[in-house]
Amino acid sequence: MRAAVFHGVKTCGWRCPGARVGPGEVKLRVLYNGICGSDLHEYYDGPITTRDTPHPLTGVKNPVIRATSFAAKSSMSARESRT
Repeated sequence: MRAAVFHGVKTCGWRCPGARVGPGEVKLRVLYNGICGSDLHEYYDGPITTRDTPHPLTGVKNPVIRATSFAAKSSMSARESRT
């Protein structure tokens, strides 16, 4: 699955991680995707909710994958991937 990765103001890239399905996980086929207003604000004026320096508790900093709204259908479970 491709993911838009936010690096900073007006800077995004694409990440395409492997599609392996682990125990207790489900692979999703995204049918529709959207972007919310806070993502647009982050892109044009950020960082606002993301950080250029490590977060004091989690250590997370840019680049990050922003949460988006999507509708998906289950395409494979971990059990199916073993067969």
